[in-house]
Amino acid sequence: MKKATIVVLVMLSLLVAGILPALAADKVGGGDITYPGKTKPQVVFSHGSHATAGFACTDCHTKTFQYKKGNVKMADMYAKKSCGVCHNGATKGPKNGKVAFAIAKCDSCHKK
Repeated sequence: MKKATIVVLVMLSLLVAGILPALAADKVGGGDITYPGKTKPQVVFSHGSHATAGFACTDCHTKTFQYKKGNVKMADMYAKKSCGVCHNGATKGPKNGKVAFAIAKCDSCHKK
């Protein structure tokens, strides 16, 4: 009986060890957020890609964004607000050093 219990516990531990990292990888912070497009295709914001670039939650929250899905407007972005704070063609990711594309590159966010 003890041997069977140990085997079951080991199997459960391995299962949990394999599943938890996969779940965490799918949803970093707030996961993906979809914004409907008005005249262009929708935008899917990925917390994961920004975390991979080296940005911490506090780099954006709450000085640029609140911890909730807000109303994002292109006029604000062109005025260097919301996404435009970093997506200016010059800001680099702290970890990967990749330059954030500029707001004017529409198809970088608006994808079919």
